[in-house]
Amino acid sequence: MTLLANLPVFLLYYSSSLAMIVASMCIYMRITPYNEIQLIREGNTAAALSFAGTLLGMCIAMASVIIYSTSWMDKVVWCGVALAMQLVMWEIVNWIFGNLQRSIAVDRCMADAVMLAATSVGAGILQAACFSP
Repeated sequence: MTLLANLPVFLLYYSSSLAMIVASMCIYMRITPYNEIQLIREGNTAAALSFAGTLLGMCIAMASVIIYSTSWMDKVVWCGVALAMQLVMWEIVNWIFGNLQRSIAVDRCMADAVMLAATSVGAGILQAACFSP
């Protein structure tokens, strides 16, 4: 079998995963108390860094979900779990460091953004390991 024979399956997995990541990030932005995209467009590097960490964490988790899921619905459910864990990480960092809405959105505090990004990526790596059978 040639590599091109797998192209339709690749396109299906890639497009559906991309759609789930985009949907997850839209939900994440709706739930967090500030508009990450608007802040990034305004040049807020702290918001960009923290959001990039969340995006990477979701992609790492989704990569594992793609490998281990047994059906499309299985993939959707575990993507929801990955999103929930990213939101939990936001709450934990917010609890530990205080008001992330102010520190990232208003004060542009890079230290808080780095901690949020690191915990988001760390959560994604941990989820990826936990998704494996």
